[in-house]
Parts: sequence; C-alpha cells; structure tokens
Amino acid sequence: MSALHPLIAASVVGDIGALIAQAVFAFALLLIAIWGQISQGNRALKMGQDIAFGFFALFIWFIGVAQMIAGQVSGLALVIVTILMGSALFDPIRKVTWARVLPIEPESRMHMLGLVCLLFAIAVFFLTSASVADPIGTPTDRASVYDPGQPRAASGIFWSGFDPLPGPRKNMGVVAVGSTLYIVGGDDASGPTSSVLAYDTSLRDQPVAGKAAQWATKAPLPEPRASLGVAVLDGKIYAVGGERDGAPVAAASVYDPATDLWSALPPLPEGRTDLAAAGANGKLYVLGGTTVAGTAPRRPGLATVSVYDPATKQWSAAPAMPTARSGLATVTVGDMIYALGGQQDGTSLKAAERFDPRANVWSALAPMRDARRNLAATSRENTIYAAGGIGTAESSNTLQLFDIAANRWSSGPDLVAGSSGLGIAAVSGKLYAVGGAKDQLGQIVPHGGLVFTIGEALIVGLLGIVFVGVGVRRTRTVATAKATPRRAANRGVIATSTAVEESGERFVGGVRFMWRRPPDAVRTRLGLAIPTPLTILVAVVTAAVLVGVAIGGQRLTAQLSPTIAENVRRINDQALANIGGLGAAAVAAILLAIGEELLFRGAIQPRYGVFLAALAFAALHTQYGFPVAPLTVFAIGLVLGVERRYTNTTASILSHVLFVATMVTLVATGLWTG
Repeated sequence: MSALHPLIAASVVGDIGALIAQAVFAFALLLIAIWGQISQGNRALKMGQDIAFGFFALFIWFIGVAQMIAGQVSGLALVIVTILMGSALFDPIRKVTWARVLPIEPESRMHMLGLVCLLFAIAVFFLTSASVADPIGTPTDRASVYDPGQPRAASGIFWSGFDPLPGPRKNMGVVAVGSTLYIVGGDDASGPTSSVLAYDTSLRDQPVAGKAAQWATKAPLPEPRASLGVAVLDGKIYAVGGERDGAPVAAASVYDPATDLWSALPPLPEGRTDLAAAGANGKLYVLGGTTVAGTAPRRPGLATVSVYDPATKQWSAAPAMPTARSGLATVTVGDMIYALGGQQDGTSLKAAERFDPRANVWSALAPMRDARRNLAATSRENTIYAAGGIGTAESSNTLQLFDIAANRWSSGPDLVAGSSGLGIAAVSGKLYAVGGAKDQLGQIVPHGGLVFTIGEALIVGLLGIVFVGVGVRRTRTVATAKATPRRAANRGVIATSTAVEESGERFVGGVRFMWRRPPDAVRTRLGLAIPTPLTILVAVVTAAVLVGVAIGGQRLTAQLSPTIAENVRRINDQALANIGGLGAAAVAAILLAIGEELLFRGAIQPRYGVFLAALAFAALHTQYGFPVAPLTVFAIGLVLGVERRYTNTTASILSHVLFVATMVTLVATGLWTG
C-alpha cells in the first residue's frame, strides 16, 4: 500500500484540483448562458435543451482550451469554434453567421447547438496541425526520477513523475549539492530568467513531520541568463556565461548555499553561450560554447577551455578540446572531466572526449550511440548518463549510458519528461531530470492522474446518458408527423418523429436529444442490450480488426513521420508512468472505453451518423499529433460506428474493451511498443 501513497497524494492535489477548477469555470459560464436564455423569455423546454447543449459545447470547448494550452490546438481553431458557439447562443451573431456565412438553416436552436458541437469537434481535429510543427520550443515544468539501482518494477515503469517545477524552464543549469537539487537561470515562458530553485530530495525519500518536499525559491542570479554553464566546486555553485537580450555574456558568479548569497567573479575572457562547466582538481573548467547567440541554425562552436582558480581569482587557458563545439554536456567523474555531444555549424555530434586536469591532456573515447546537442549529463558510480538532446533535426528522449571502464555506450530507459535543454543530476543514487523544451505532444494525463482519468471516463459516460435521458416533459398536445421507418429496438434507435410548433420555433423529432425517458427507454435509445453469443462473436472479430488498424496505423506513421511515431510511443510511456503502471492504465482505459462508447456511439451517432460521430471521437484524441495518428483513431471510430450501426452499443463497448485489453497485453509482453 505504501507505493500507492504518492499516487493518491498526486491525484488529490493535482487531478481533483484540476477537475474542481474546470467545473467551477464551467458552472460560471453555464450561469451566464442560463441568464441569457431567461432574458430572452424562452420556455422551459427550449431553455433546458439549450442549457444542455451549451454544457456539451463548453465540455468540448474546455478540451480545446486544454489542448491549446498544451500547444496542441492553435488559437485560430479556438477562435473559429468560439465564434460558432456564439452564433448558436446569441441572436445577433446567429443571424449574421448562419444566414450569411454558413449554408445551413437549422430548424431549431436545439438542432443548431448540436450541429455547433460537432463543427467544434471537426474544427479542433483539422486545425490541430497549426501549432505542432515545432517540437522543441516551449519550456516545460515536468520532472521525473529514475533509480538505476532498482530492478524494473512490475508496472513496467522506469521513470516516474515527481513534483513539477513552479513554472516552465529550459536551458538552465541543474546541479546537486548534498541532497538538494538546484536549478539556476535558464529560459522560462517569457525568456531568460535569474530565478534559482532548490528541492530537498531527502524530504521526498524520508518525509519529516511538519516538512514537505517542495521547490523553494533561493536568491536569484545577479542578472537573468540562459544557456549558461553551471558547476559545483567545493560545495559552492558557479554560474558562468550564457546569453541575455540576444547577446552572449561573460558574467561569472558563485553561490554559497550556506548563506544563500551570490558573489561576482572576474568575467570570462569573452562572452560565450551554450557552453558547459565542470569542477575538478580544485578549479572550475569552462568548455566550448559559441560567441553567436540566438537560434541560428549554423553557429560555430569553440574548442576553448577556460580555467578559473578560486585561490588566485584569475582565469587562464587550458589545452583546447580536440572537437570544437557548443551545446555540449560535461560531467566530472573522479578527477576526470568528460565532454559529450554538442554541435558544430548546425550538425549534432557524437564526440566523447576526456580531459585529465592533472596531466593537462585530452583523450578520445568511444563516440556516443547517437549524435546529440543541447543534452544533459550526470554520473552514478562508474556510469555516465547522457539524456535527451537534439539529433539531426528533432528532439529526443533517449538515455545513453557510458561504461567508463569498458569504454562502451549502451541504451537506457527513455525519458518521459523533457527532451532538449533539460537538466539532470544524480542524488543519492537516483537520477532527477527536470524541465527542458516541451515535447511535441505534451501530456495527456496530468500529475499521476488515475483519479483524473477515471473521473473523465465517468463524466463522458454520464454526458451520453444525460443527452438522451434528461429533459423537460412536454405538457402541450402535439401533432404527430409522418413516422420515420422504425428500426430494430436492439439497435437503440427511437423512431418517433414529430413536428411541434412551440414558442414560434419548429422542433424536429426523430432521434432527438434531451427528452425525458424512463430507464428502459434510455437504455434502448443508447443501444444497450444484454449481449448474445452473436454479439460477443461480432465484438471479438471487431476487436481483432481494431488491433490490426492500430498496428497498421502505427507502422504507417513510422513510415510517413518517424518523429510523430516516436512521440506517440513517448506520450504513451508518459501516460503510463503518470497513471501508475499497466494495471492502473488498463482499468482507466477500459472505463474510458465504456464512457466513450456511451457518448459517441450510443448518444451522438444515432443523431448525426457514423462519420460525424467518428470525427468527434477523433477530435478528442488529437494529443497524439496531426495528421496520421488521429486518423488512426478516426478509422477506429468508423469501425466501431459501423459495428454499432448494424448491432448495438453493447457490441461496440465489448469491442472497445477487448481492443484495449489486447493492446495493454501486447505492451506488457513487449510485443508492441505503441
């Protein structure tokens, strides 16, 4: 049970808090919508329908906002969808938009709002590509930890999340003094910062009454700096070089954790950025870098090695590196300094070299497995860990291991947080990776959220039930129009078509939403039925088809866009770590499968058809990046829609659950990496 405590705590603090915040915001907007409806003098039936569809629109809108914040949906998509919603809720906008822009004449506001919701989903789906072109831009607040000394957990998780940073950060210095992590400078959401943060990992491993492990603010740098070199020497933290206001700086400072004070040092001989620093032999060594700031694709790297002696307070030159470069990583093991990766004129390097400060000699080592720049490095015992960085043109979450004694590189477990410009440090045998440039995909599950995911599944399922089973009973006599052809009851389709004049608007019947129904009618409208042997057989066959679609889509994605394919696998790994392992992920995914089928195939599809329901379904899965991966989800939605069309929602639920269980099993056995 002790292993569940961090998960429960993270869920309560992060996930439930997020749900409450969204619910409060939604309720506030809902009150505004209710006030607008009442002020127009609408009757109870019409108001109930408008409020219900307004809530659905807000639900989808929240998804759009969340994905826009995560960098997945462009502001353009949200603006377009917001205009569509406004055209449904407010008469002046509606008259202009629907009459002059859209070639559609909805027959009731109920119909209009339902159509807006689907247009919203489609807009989100097709406009996602507007903001995911750059996979290495926005800084992130993510943080994760990995203990190489522990065997792989049964859950399949290597890296696990811990307290996120107070704000996003990349291109900073990350070091450890004792049991405390320090983050120095870097870029936050607005550019270079002077902020310094500290995190006592001992309180995380062994909580003390009245104290909690959390990020604390320390004395800031004398000036904001990003892409600087940071190193520890004799228990003090040195920060040198970097860039500010688009120019390299030569500034150097030293921080004493005991007094929480920064002191100025003699500046570097020249301004340098994207450099690296290491402490060894009682001196500070500053390696490489460039004199060209910014993000120019071709920046000449330096082979320069500058040495600062705290005893004389002077800089001197050491033998230059055999490979000139910037964006490299350094780590000190024993008395030796290791220089890894980097770039020269825009080309990422595999170079690995070692410097002996006592002999003043450089020697070449076995090259890294993969070329990387803007990576991070740390060491544990006799192994060096090189994390993240940028390869040829895209960021990576790989972890490369170097066995010093054997002079050999190997692969470690991929990161689930950060990519390039991150920081990593070893504390008490554990590796802590923080910040970095945001991955292309962001997070689909925040802060270890099994509770959040289960709550989402319940909300989605309840929405489907609310749409078909809650409304205001008609009190006026209505004229029955020509009935539409009745379909089999087990398909969950209600075929009582009526045309009603009320409040000057014509309500069109058929398969309608928001109609008061007894429980049996709700079940029938949703297409739920007791499974028969034939239903189970169809579900099994359909699940097999879905597995083929998923694997085929993944292979097609790998062929057309290796970056997106890697990101899909990465986001799945990250979600697995955040939720709590394969078992918890299976439970959450099965519940989501049930909820999604109730909403999309049970409630929405009979009203709008297989195609639009599948589009709406795919729009809720755009976290995987556009276009290939969501198209796979769209294909899955079509298969489930066809199954529901010719059988019932029970069959599609069973197929979805079997599909999820099969994919989880394939991941657990290592047969599929997703």
